[in-house]
Amino acid sequence: MIPLIKRLGFAGIRAIPLKWLKAASPIRVISPFHHLVSDEPVPYIEKLYAFKNSRQFEADLDYLLRHFRPLSLEEVIQQEKTGQPFEQPGFLICFDDGLRSVYETAAPILLRKGVPAAFFINPAFVDNKDIFYNFKKGLILDKFDRTAISESTLAEGSRLLGQKFANPVEFRTSIRSVNYLNRHLMDNLGNLFQLDFDTFRKEQRPFMTTQQIKELIGKGFGVGSHSIAFPHIDTGVGHTFFQALVGGPSPEMDLLMGNSTGMLEAHARTLHRFIGENPAIPIEAMVKSVMAYGAVRKKIGRPFVQRTK
Repeated sequence: MIPLIKRLGFAGIRAIPLKWLKAASPIRVISPFHHLVSDEPVPYIEKLYAFKNSRQFEADLDYLLRHFRPLSLEEVIQQEKTGQPFEQPGFLICFDDGLRSVYETAAPILLRKGVPAAFFINPAFVDNKDIFYNFKKGLILDKFDRTAISESTLAEGSRLLGQKFANPVEFRTSIRSVNYLNRHLMDNLGNLFQLDFDTFRKEQRPFMTTQQIKELIGKGFGVGSHSIAFPHIDTGVGHTFFQALVGGPSPEMDLLMGNSTGMLEAHARTLHRFIGENPAIPIEAMVKSVMAYGAVRKKIGRPFVQRTK
């Protein structure tokens, strides 16, 4: 549910002419990212974030195609290498985590529309060798919401998470806050809720296979890394670290993708994206918000992400 103040803000942003924003904003690559597109319920993801169905996703593509040129990952990499911004803003669709549904549902739509896209893969999960800790969390939250939480379950949850919970709401909030650094807690909580993650992995097979990834590459899509198993590494990381990865004549990486929406990086070869998958927010509102924020940051002389050295 989008708060009223945000809904009013998005409504106001949509009234701004796109032509003005294109001229005023330094953002030259509009890059909405998704995790999946699905016409079926996906309980273990629905507890984590919203996503669009195929009709909504196709409508977004139609809007973007009316107003921007579709870009491939290779085009964006080449542009970053030269340091010369695109003359007119374009768009690059991205998908994170390497879910099977993007191969089965999103890719056919993209091919039919003639839209290139980039798929960022976690090698640890390819061929369903393992499960992303966040999906374990989603499974636990789904089971939690379908279970009457007893006093004994609450007590055991308190013991496992090292906190005293006065009620199930506090317990659920704590589960929701588990991150990569304490992901080991998911297995203990899974046992508490009688979940078999290994069976889920083998039967549901949520991630793409090596062969499916090769097919996407063969069809002209870009594929890149989303880290080995998805830790967040950029919090509190200084400029020097990123410059070591993408700076110099022979950088370690062709391109870094970030999520500092509507902002630029002082170093080259970095593109900041925005969440495009929330069906409650029209794509027009998101695109214009990103461009408007970039325009404001440029106007006040602060277009770049602020990082320590």
